[in-house]
Amino acid sequence: MLTSGGLGVDSETIRLSVNDTQTLITTSSGGQFSAIMNLQPLDNSATIYHIRVFFEGDTLVTATAKTTLNGTEYTVCTTVQYGYKLVGNSTILTVEPQSTTVTQPTKTPEQLQQEAEQNGWIRPENEFLCSIHGIGYI
Repeated sequence: MLTSGGLGVDSETIRLSVNDTQTLITTSSGGQFSAIMNLQPLDNSATIYHIRVFFEGDTLVTATAKTTLNGTEYTVCTTVQYGYKLVGNSTILTVEPQSTTVTQPTKTPEQLQQEAEQNGWIRPENEFLCSIHGIGYI
């Protein structure tokens, strides 16, 4: 969202740059702007994305752009009237590939228990104790 004095600023251009790819976005009424990105790891290895948001002031005294990432709001860009020069902010995001390693057990639970008992790691004990009391008659 692009705001000035607490109010949304509409019809302003925001420049979004992801690594070397740039996109121009125009704010809607209320100052909202959004971009949906599908950032994937490249070549099955960790990939770094440099995300930058720029705003060029024109008639505003101050403006702040905020973004929401996973429900948390971040200020990504603030401009103050200094000759209406380009201002921006950036975030670096590292995307890790999902694990493709599959593990399969080499032993059954029964084999694991037997091995643990043989090595003394566990000791089976009777769960119930039973006692017999004799009653004598004369």
